[in-house]
Amino acid sequence: MIPFRAGVALVASALALGLVAAATPTASASLPSIADPAQSPRQVTAAKADTRGLFGATDPTYDGVYRQSAAILGLAAVGAQVPPSAVAWLLRQQCSDGSFAAYRADTAGPCPPSDATTFTGPDSNSTAIAAMALLRAGDDVPRRADRLRAGAAALRWLKNQQGTGGGWVWIRGLAADSVSTAMAAAAVAKTSRASHDRAMQWLRRHMNAAQQCALRFQGGTLADPLSTAWAFISTQGPLPYQPLTGERKGVRRCTGSAPVTASATWLADQLISGGGQIPSTFDPDATDWNSTALATLGMTQKRGSGPAMRAGLRALQRNVDAYVDTPAGDSAAALGTLLMVAHAGRIAPRDFGGHDLVARLLVTMRR
Repeated sequence: MIPFRAGVALVASALALGLVAAATPTASASLPSIADPAQSPRQVTAAKADTRGLFGATDPTYDGVYRQSAAILGLAAVGAQVPPSAVAWLLRQQCSDGSFAAYRADTAGPCPPSDATTFTGPDSNSTAIAAMALLRAGDDVPRRADRLRAGAAALRWLKNQQGTGGGWVWIRGLAADSVSTAMAAAAVAKTSRASHDRAMQWLRRHMNAAQQCALRFQGGTLADPLSTAWAFISTQGPLPYQPLTGERKGVRRCTGSAPVTASATWLADQLISGGGQIPSTFDPDATDWNSTALATLGMTQKRGSGPAMRAGLRALQRNVDAYVDTPAGDSAAALGTLLMVAHAGRIAPRDFGGHDLVARLLVTMRR
């Protein structure tokens, strides 16, 4: 199963392309600590490592902020009540400069600096999805004023990190990549058209017309499903999406001069030819359910493909457990993503392939 935290997936994509020398990350990989490099989360006292309100039973070291944000976005999208403690947990994770790391066990002290050798400290992926959760969760979600202030600070930090070429790095010290650029572009789309436009130019340079406008992670020619799915999402604004009203324009034809919205060409072909399932880059016989869900989410909007959307929705409804199940329990990130898919795809979130996604997510929250 592809890891849910985008940053871990970035390392995985980079490893596949020979760009990063590190242990191969999986859902259970032993990656460096996201907390202070001098101390692991297990060395922080229980009193400091306050996980009340955190969704998911697994160790949050590598995906805490990502999964929390995805869960909040999903619940808010379908109009379910977001527990105040869940919002409070996310707010506590923010650094003083507005950024977010993947997880901070000790929120009483300052955030550690970004370190590209240990993959620790503030990163653009966590900050981008946290900003969307804080700003786009809706007026009914608790602590609105605090959320808006924190979300605005996260966007300011993101915009300041954009490179001169228009791209974003995951962690300072690494090269810009397509997933980080697309996630950040989605987050800033409503507040900074200039930053978004520059990001689209960067992504377009990494789109391969010879491969139906699929996106490369960084260099090379390998089509990367996660990069392509996030790039397509970034062209249609921040998450969560509302169900489409009006006519669907359809997928833009892929040409050498096509804009980034044409990345839907490759995604639609993968979904339709694969029976609604996008194969994993690392194991073609396995399904990349995270990229499948994100691609299906993109297809629900104006520039999507109706047949591809329906294929993705059918496959996701039939395979909820394949996407959500982990040895430690249900994945909060996957459930949050499926809630966004259900809402945008006009499917009842409490009967998504026979599964009550809301109940399954809420029961994962720590108390």
